[in-house]
Formats: sequence, C-alpha cells, structure tokens
Amino acid sequence: MGNRITLCRFNDLFELKHHTAGLLYLDPELAYPEHSHPPPELYLTLSGTASWRYGGSTEYRTVSAGNLLYNHPLDLHGVRSSDTPLLAFYLLWHNETD
Repeated sequence: MGNRITLCRFNDLFELKHHTAGLLYLDPELAYPEHSHPPPELYLTLSGTASWRYGGSTEYRTVSAGNLLYNHPLDLHGVRSSDTPLLAFYLLWHNETD
C-alpha cells in the first residue's frame, strides 16, 4: 500500500475569487485528518469507497463514488479510504470577509 495523500488545488491554476476547489486523493487505507473551517464545503466522491465523517455527524459512514457530501461551517469532518484509492472533488465558498 502507498502512503500518498494529495491535494490538487484548482486555485493554483485558476482565479476562483470566492471559492476554493480541487481534488483530494488518498491511497488505500489512509486517513485525512479531521478538521473544520468557517466556509461550507461540498465533496463529490469520484472513485473509490471511503468512510466519511461529515454533515455534523459524530460517526463515520461508508460512501461510494457518485455521492455528494455537505459540511456546514465549522462541522468537524474527515475521511478514511478503504482498500481502494479515493478520489474526490471538493468545493468551499467564502464570504467576502473570509
């Protein structure tokens, strides 16, 4: 198994004024640490199956490709990949004051 956790920020390539967007990649059986932030956030699982903590839940839930997840501002969230790699698109939107 590998140990890659990669973030590809679209903001490094494009000017996205009030948004942060990109791709999250995890090798199999890795965890992206739980965290929170003021902007709300969407995740779209593009490939793989993973356990996600999201939407204000305290539990991790299994989510497969094609599912859209939403995190309210300051929701604690994280993800653990399964025995397959995970690829997910993420989008945060900021207020002008963020």
